[in-house]
Amino acid sequence: MKKHCIPLVLGVTGHRDITPDDARLARDVVKKEIKRLAALAPDTPLELLSSLAAGADRIVAEVALEEGIPLTVILPMKSELYEEDFNPEEITEYRELLSRASNVFVAPEIEDHKEGRDFLYRQAGIYVASHSHVLIALWDGSEPKRGGCGTAETVDIKLKGSLELSKAPGFSPEKGYVIHIPVRRGGVEPFPERTITPNYLGDEKTFNRVIERTEEFNRSAMKLATKGEIASQASLAGSEHDTGNERAFERMSRVGCAADLSSVKGAGRHRITVGLIAVMATLLTMSFLLYDEANIHYLIVGCGVMIVGIYVLNLLARKRDFHRKYLEYRLLAEALRVQSALIEAGVYAETFEMLSWAQKLETPWISRALAAICIYDPDSLTLTGTTVNWINGQLSYHKRAVERAKAQSKANDRIVHVAVAITVAVYMAALVFEIFWAGTFGGSAKLKEVDAEFVRTIFKLATGSLSAISLFAGSYYGKLSLDQWARDSERMVLLYEEANAAKENCRDLGELCVSLAREELSENMRWYAYQSVNSPDTPIS
Repeated sequence: MKKHCIPLVLGVTGHRDITPDDARLARDVVKKEIKRLAALAPDTPLELLSSLAAGADRIVAEVALEEGIPLTVILPMKSELYEEDFNPEEITEYRELLSRASNVFVAPEIEDHKEGRDFLYRQAGIYVASHSHVLIALWDGSEPKRGGCGTAETVDIKLKGSLELSKAPGFSPEKGYVIHIPVRRGGVEPFPERTITPNYLGDEKTFNRVIERTEEFNRSAMKLATKGEIASQASLAGSEHDTGNERAFERMSRVGCAADLSSVKGAGRHRITVGLIAVMATLLTMSFLLYDEANIHYLIVGCGVMIVGIYVLNLLARKRDFHRKYLEYRLLAEALRVQSALIEAGVYAETFEMLSWAQKLETPWISRALAAICIYDPDSLTLTGTTVNWINGQLSYHKRAVERAKAQSKANDRIVHVAVAITVAVYMAALVFEIFWAGTFGGSAKLKEVDAEFVRTIFKLATGSLSAISLFAGSYYGKLSLDQWARDSERMVLLYEEANAAKENCRDLGELCVSLAREELSENMRWYAYQSVNSPDTPIS
């Protein structure tokens, strides 16, 4: 298993009483669809979420296992209670498939608790729909019912990205993708032979974009893994209780490590690109000054070289997309770090559900990645005191971030201030020259006109060079948004200082953790928003 890669998670929902002929036909269609999805993302591992109900769930589970796809079973209730819904033959089949699962746990209650088995079935359906990239639905196309627990309701929830069942879309930019395999129900009366053609429902454009970005990330992660740069981090809290969870937690750790390393590499390449463009823009300015003022005519070739160089660097930056990868992989790494902190604190809360509308709209692949990676048994978690470690760790991190941002901002300010001071000195020298030596404002000139023009040229070159240095500082340091970075970090320092003071008397550490998680995710999106406008561009006017 590619533990350092984001999986493409398939969910399944469907009827229990599919006709035997349609069950046979559907099996073949499911196999073709799974192969099609695998071909769409050859570097992305596939995984299946299923509740192993009789009928559709088991058809898809059997095909997935035949294709070597790991199976995670999301039970609506404890297994012994669940088996009460099966006949003896179905129990035997269920237990055999259950024994082949990589992970098994009971779905958490996502909605407010209600009594009855239907509520529990609905929770399992919601979990499968919300944690999958694509939902495979063996379904007759029937209409959903508000608060229902069947296939139609699960499909509706997946398509709308919302728990509300109404004609109006849910309050979420994430509209899901469903492979609808139309089947007939019943098994007594004979049905005529037919063929089954799948229907593709939902936002296919966004689905394809998510797959493309996920595949891109996984290729980067595989390169890092091949070089031995991705190390398995310490197991997260609760992992020792369950083998399936241990694999899930290890994946969180490895994907987080890959995202962090990929972001650092992207940031380095982005800054090198921005730096080279700034240097070339500065050299272009100085070359043109020398060509124009000093009559060094061959430098016109140098100007052309700088222009071509800037264009090529911009083209390369856009093609390789260093800047976007740096930002998006940092968002993923930070969200996984927050998720890990919640798990270590023993708090069950899912970061993909906490993301803002803007985050889900701008980077839907990250939301889907978090949902796909963070599949684990919430009952294995125990509330611990590691909240203190989280708060103290983040407090120290953001204090260091403030210092780094201010240090880099001071470096930029020093360059600008020195350039301004020298510019003022050059201006005063030029003014004195024009008054006392060149005779510009009356009086006799002390220099010949040729000599005076030569001195003026030197002053022009000096002033132009200082302007070029200021251009470099603005082009390079301006792209780093240092002041904004410092303000954001100072704000986070205040947040964690407040949390540090509040934790002693806090009645619910879990709620404190969730509040901090939401603030961190919101701050990450704020950072993404202002950094996204700092892509490399051509500073030529």
